[in-house]
Amino acid sequence: MEIEISRKIKMQNFYSTKQAAGILELKPDALSKAVWQDRVTAPPKSPSGNYLWNIAHIEAAAWAMGRFLQFKKWEVRINANG
Repeated sequence: MEIEISRKIKMQNFYSTKQAAGILELKPDALSKAVWQDRVTAPPKSPSGNYLWNIAHIEAAAWAMGRFLQFKKWEVRINANG
């Protein structure tokens, strides 16, 4: 299973919890707490134990936490920069 995870890492962009929280304009603690309280589905973890957030995970968290406008604002900014 670790081999599959490493292949997926090469094919996708992943973000740390701090980066994902920044996209949603939240404190990292708030996002971590939402994962622990099962308000947000936990993304897969890296071999070192850190969460690996991709765009789909961040979008799902945005919906769950009422932060979808912040996510869309970030997405528009990223797409505008190429």
